Amino acid sequence: MELINGVIVAPPVPRYTHQRALMNTAMIVKRIAAEGEMCIGPNDVYLDEWNVLQPDVFWIRKAGSNCTLGEDDHWHGPPDLVAEILSDDIRNRHDKFRIYAKHGVSEYWIIHPLQLWAEVWVLDGRRYRHHGIFGPEESFESPALGGKTIWLAEVFAHEG
Repeated sequence: MELINGVIVAPPVPRYTHQRALMNTAMIVKRIAAEGEMCIGPNDVYLDEWNVLQPDVFWIRKAGSNCTLGEDDHWHGPPDLVAEILSDDIRNRHDKFRIYAKHGVSEYWIIHPLQLWAEVWVLDGRRYRHHGIFGPEESFESPALGGKTIWLAEVFAHEG
């Protein structure tokens, strides 16, 4: 469950395609950004008293991040990168988008595992700047990950 703008929200149970894209994304981030901490949901991120979110994948840089692991063993503050895998709802595209921007998440990926695209947003001041929408055979450079390249074919890959 998540607390979004003071309302407790229970998202639907994720489907296999969602989980496959989540794990692929997490493995990519872990491989190319080993100098930080890569986490997967459900894992609470406390942004304020009204918003406790569980990003699908999030990354915290090793030094100088505004997101820290508290004595309560939960994350507090905005991660440096958040990737949300779309399911049957649109919360990630609207409510979470505004919340992540407001609290200073540097980079936000919205990944659609069924339609095979990823939308990337980069924080510019207190607002997101559209970095692009990328298809399954495309790539993009992640500013939060030091300009490293993310290949969407890896995000959407599946075995067998």
